[in-house]
Amino acid sequence: MTANRIRFAVIGLGWVAQARHIPAIRRNPGFELIGVVDRSEGRAQRLAQRLGVARHARAESVAEVSWLAEAD
Repeated sequence: MTANRIRFAVIGLGWVAQARHIPAIRRNPGFELIGVVDRSEGRAQRLAQRLGVARHARAESVAEVSWLAEAD
């Protein structure tokens, strides 16, 4: 099933992302959370570690995230 999963990156790690979007993505077996992005490097790194997600970035713009093309 892994090949058919939709790959997501969550950009902006405020309350809604952490309490609603990320849990919904992780509950759905058809989705895969591949990374998180936030303006705060510390927040992105801590959340990625807590979730076991390999990719994280601190960015002011999505154009700054080199691995974002890996997301669907």
